[in-house]
Amino acid sequence: MKNPGDRTPAGRLSKGVKNNKINSMVRSLLFGFFFWLYTMFISLAIIPIGLCLLFRRPQAADRIFSKLVGAWGRTVFIMAGIKVEVRGKEKLPPHDRICFVSNHQSYGDIPLILGYLGKKTGFIAKRELSRVPILSFWMKQLQCIFINRGHGNQSIRLIAEGMKKISQGRPLVIFPEGHRSKDGVMRHFKSGGIHLAANEDITIVPLTIDGMFHAYEEKKRITPGTAIITVHDPIETTGLSPENRRALTKQIQNIICEALPEQYRIKAEKPAEQIRGEE
Repeated sequence: MKNPGDRTPAGRLSKGVKNNKINSMVRSLLFGFFFWLYTMFISLAIIPIGLCLLFRRPQAADRIFSKLVGAWGRTVFIMAGIKVEVRGKEKLPPHDRICFVSNHQSYGDIPLILGYLGKKTGFIAKRELSRVPILSFWMKQLQCIFINRGHGNQSIRLIAEGMKKISQGRPLVIFPEGHRSKDGVMRHFKSGGIHLAANEDITIVPLTIDGMFHAYEEKKRITPGTAIITVHDPIETTGLSPENRRALTKQIQNIICEALPEQYRIKAEKPAEQIRGEE
């Protein structure tokens, strides 16, 4: 027997919200299952990659790995029902001596960058991820840097080493906010990683990611929608004056922030003494 309350507009709305929540939870469970299944499947590529390395063909191994990582990133979004829009991709430099600097909305930011920018790039990640089976294998192949956030000096040394690898053609992504946004609003950038990149005279490419907070972090379950990644004009750090180097973090922060919807932009200016304390 139907509940009489279900016939009212409020009852139908409540029932619809409940059904949407259940559908979203089911989608999230199915996504998690197929995500790990697909990740394990493509991990079988270790066999042809290993053979290429065995016969001293590292470039062939690198090409196979790059294609698989890109396919993995795109498949993640197809399975999640999230459309992706890339803006400004033509601005990407033809070389790989790149440090990408991005805001950080979600765990999904990483497969988004890997799947849709066409660059095999490493990331700075917390040390705990180096212990996750399968995932850690792929991250190590990407030359990711695993840091312990509780050991500042050691982390800076490891990031500096990563910046030197960029000069050798190994792109790296940094998220200067330091962690994912809890409410979708962008936070003030810390200067450490950006200053280290500038010291190596490499190209910095700012990225703005929008839509990923809604896709998962907002409700802690998969929500179909649209993710947008915007590639901004590259910034060459070679020959920058000391004054311009000091202003670089704020410059990049403003570029990335201005491409976000108003509600996700930085809300208030941080006191100058607090910014200096983080540098």
